[in-house]
Amino acid sequence: MTTENDNEHQGTGQTTDSRSGFQAERTRRLSAIDELKTTGVNPYPYRFDRTHTLGELREKFAPLEPGNETEESVSVAGRIMLKRDQGKLIFVTIRDRSADIQLFVSKSVVGDAQFEVINNLDLGDWVGAHGLIMTTRKG
Repeated sequence: MTTENDNEHQGTGQTTDSRSGFQAERTRRLSAIDELKTTGVNPYPYRFDRTHTLGELREKFAPLEPGNETEESVSVAGRIMLKRDQGKLIFVTIRDRSADIQLFVSKSVVGDAQFEVINNLDLGDWVGAHGLIMTTRKG
């Protein structure tokens, strides 16, 4: 038999709710995984082949002036450290062992369905990306 006091954190007076905090976030993330699976996306792919580390890209393309785009397609991988949704654009900062880099995702380039998948990614998720090297107008 449990009492209300059994559900309180010792000395804090706060009750533990199975839907709050960690548990709610866990449930949300498990739902996101289930959603990916129902759309045919493997949330845990076996491998992703990258062409460069993020540090190699930073070094190789350091001279690229703001607002320029190259014709070089690359594949990179890293962990999401920051994500900003700007309507039809998403900026995602990823990090590997060597550096950080910002991914610029345009809805008009990737399409509605892929844009939604990208927009549903969380901080801390590991991702792989393919695309052209460019710098924004702000560098």
